[in-house]
Amino acid sequence: MRKYLDLQMNGHDARLQLDTASDITVISEKLWNYIGRPPIRYTSQTFLSACGGRLKLIGELKCSVSFRNTKFTGICYVTKSDLNLLGLDWFDRLHLADVPLNSLCNAVKKHKMPDNSGRSRSRKPNTQTKRQTSTTSPKVPDKPPGKHPTNHPSSQKGR
Repeated sequence: MRKYLDLQMNGHDARLQLDTASDITVISEKLWNYIGRPPIRYTSQTFLSACGGRLKLIGELKCSVSFRNTKFTGICYVTKSDLNLLGLDWFDRLHLADVPLNSLCNAVKKHKMPDNSGRSRSRKPNTQTKRQTSTTSPKVPDKPPGKHPTNHPSSQKGR
């Protein structure tokens, strides 16, 4: 079952999928357009899936975020992929770990994968990823893997 959180980004309604296995928050280019195409900065950050694929990042976005009575300015990454994921970075900033998920039931929507999705559970990709820093010149990856960035032991530095 997938869970979604409805919040506001730069004053616009947005729905992000809760992904507590993801270290970062990622939004699609489509959502970025919807929230008014605020300026994004180039980023040399790259994120790898456990399968080794790279997530194609357009850039880094600094935006205002609000959910219920909590407001903060946060960083998310904009991608060409159709991903809108609320990662641990924003999960922590919104203090969601301090609240039972059941108490968020008005804000969290549960969606089951349609039976005709064409994916079987046995073929579901392993979606764990790790952050990779470039040792050469910064470069945005060329091929989006279709996976989402997630928690990996090598990305735990500084926690």
